[in-house]
Amino acid sequence: MSSYVLKINSSPITIDRVGLDKIKSELIPYLLQKAFGGKSTSFSYRFDDSIFDLHNDPEYRALLAETAMFRTMYSKVLNHYKEHGDFSYTKDFLSTIDNLKRKRKRLEQKYPIVRHAYHISNESARANASVELVGQIGTGVDHLTKMSKLELFVEARLEKTDDNNGSTTFDYQGNELITMPSSSPLEMCERARIIEMKINRSLPSEFRRIEQVHINPVFNKIVLLRQKALRIDLDIVVDYPNGDPDIEYEAMALELLKRTGSRSATIALNGADPRSVEENIQSLARNGYLRDVITRGGTMVDYRGSSYKTCGD
Repeated sequence: MSSYVLKINSSPITIDRVGLDKIKSELIPYLLQKAFGGKSTSFSYRFDDSIFDLHNDPEYRALLAETAMFRTMYSKVLNHYKEHGDFSYTKDFLSTIDNLKRKRKRLEQKYPIVRHAYHISNESARANASVELVGQIGTGVDHLTKMSKLELFVEARLEKTDDNNGSTTFDYQGNELITMPSSSPLEMCERARIIEMKINRSLPSEFRRIEQVHINPVFNKIVLLRQKALRIDLDIVVDYPNGDPDIEYEAMALELLKRTGSRSATIALNGADPRSVEENIQSLARNGYLRDVITRGGTMVDYRGSSYKTCGD
């Protein structure tokens, strides 16, 4: 199990109001203690894996049951399509799927780990589904696919967390960096989002004017999917670079974020030199400023194939 390095990024507003030195030595330890408890002199923290909360949540259990009933409605549409080559949706079918999607999205907001289930392949989801998922049907297929992935994800995580009682520990290194043991990059990213969410949700009233934080992995080398997309439209989402910018996109993000006061900026590129794009992305990723690289098909980051900074590097 590797111990990954992650960077806590603050907004330009926070840095201007508090100062970078105080953020590192006072504000971050205070926020971590507020979110996770423990002694003020401790820099080690622990939290329970929210997969147990999700699994036992009545909203999740109800969504599973309602989705199972919807499969019957979907099966009727599918059978009609196979027999007649066309399909139609009843009002009940459409209202039911709209309601299920709203409930699933509410669960995604409540438990950020839900979105990580969607990294499971469509092939695995189809194999796990109790009905045939046919893309031509359209409405309802996306929800059934995501719920199949979510069920697989929850089952796998429950099996893995039995040995460590479902808890995660991490250490603050005192320099905006935290280290966290994890069994895989995807698990690391998932738990980083949980830490981020818990910190931001616990901001006390005396810090209500302090902008929320972002937590990103620190890469040794980031691997991008669909390399050809570097030649077309893509968005690079960058957190506020609080050091001296030494590459083009850091300087661009610094100027934009200082002007807007936001904690992250999206740099839209169209037809840029792919070599320059790659160089800038690698530098942002190594410094912990890269939030995401997005093209029309979603994220371009290959989290499994990328190399990450770990303790001892």
